[in-house]
Amino acid sequence: MYIICRKGGDITQFYADTYFVYTLAADYAVIMAAACIWGRGGRIFWRIFLLDMLCVLFIALFGLYAVLSYIALAAAVIFCLKPKRISEFFAMLLTVYIVSFGLGSAALGFMCLFGANEFVMLIPAFLLIFVSKRIAKNRRLSELTGIYPLVLDINGRTAAFDALADSGNALKVNGAPVIIVDKTAAAEILPYIRDEFFTECVSVTGRKKLMCFYAKARIGEKYIENACIAVSAEKIEGGFNALFNAEMLK
Repeated sequence: MYIICRKGGDITQFYADTYFVYTLAADYAVIMAAACIWGRGGRIFWRIFLLDMLCVLFIALFGLYAVLSYIALAAAVIFCLKPKRISEFFAMLLTVYIVSFGLGSAALGFMCLFGANEFVMLIPAFLLIFVSKRIAKNRRLSELTGIYPLVLDINGRTAAFDALADSGNALKVNGAPVIIVDKTAAAEILPYIRDEFFTECVSVTGRKKLMCFYAKARIGEKYIENACIAVSAEKIEGGFNALFNAEMLK
């Protein structure tokens, strides 16, 4: 799809759909990378989407490709990275330009290796988005680590634990993360467990089976109606008596 742009006496054929896809991928990749560098988050994609839609509209109406591209990046820094001071805004804008230059160089390199086509030009942007999202996720999980009060409830019978948020706890049942509790600390509620089952777990001490059950759980201020609990026969050391994946706090 193309639009005819008029600027003075000049007429330019403007491919709006192609420009929008390239711009959206590149801008999202660059802002995501800058957000990782600056430790910022939020709903970046939809803000970039709206900004790029406006950019396409204004280019169709007024032309000025280069000027509007600069304005769009500056607006993206303001609305996505949310600088608190003018000096921080310029530092973030510089970060965005440095990342965008690197992305452009990567795109040029890919085109030299694989030829110039539409798909190849998008590969570096998609790779940068993927890496930035992984870094952002790991950073969020690392910020959630620590010891939280945990309360388990089975038909009104409760037990309290000191639970460590451990992003390395990868044990899951049916795709859901599992809370691992010390058997001794859970002694008060074990007689009231119904419909227990067993799951296999691999640890540093080898492969073993853990008894599991479902219960209501409250981790800090987070309430989980039907949490999967695994009971460790081995004592959990380290000043806490339960473990859970930090993803459960999201």
